[in-house]
Amino acid sequence: MQESGTPLRGQLVPWPWTLNVAGASYRFATRADACTALIIALAQAGPKRVDVGLGQVNMGWNGQRFKSSNPCDALNPYKNLDVAAQMLAELRALGGDWITVAGRYHR
Repeated sequence: MQESGTPLRGQLVPWPWTLNVAGASYRFATRADACTALIIALAQAGPKRVDVGLGQVNMGWNGQRFKSSNPCDALNPYKNLDVAAQMLAELRALGGDWITVAGRYHR
């Protein structure tokens, strides 16, 4: 929620069409708008500087986990959270408490 949340009707809600490019957060009204911005961001900033979707999955380090040639598949909320959950499970298996795991997630 820190990076992918957006205010809606007085509440902070998760927003799937969110990108973080080189440290700046962007939220888009539609998946199509986010997809267009994602393609541009990957070309201009490079994959290691682009985090995508609800789980803010880094495309340079973990984009291959989506098993797709279309980077916009990372915007699918179900696929995005599935990849994030896989990453958290792998990091948890390394040991440590959940605070440590969360710290490893975006190192």
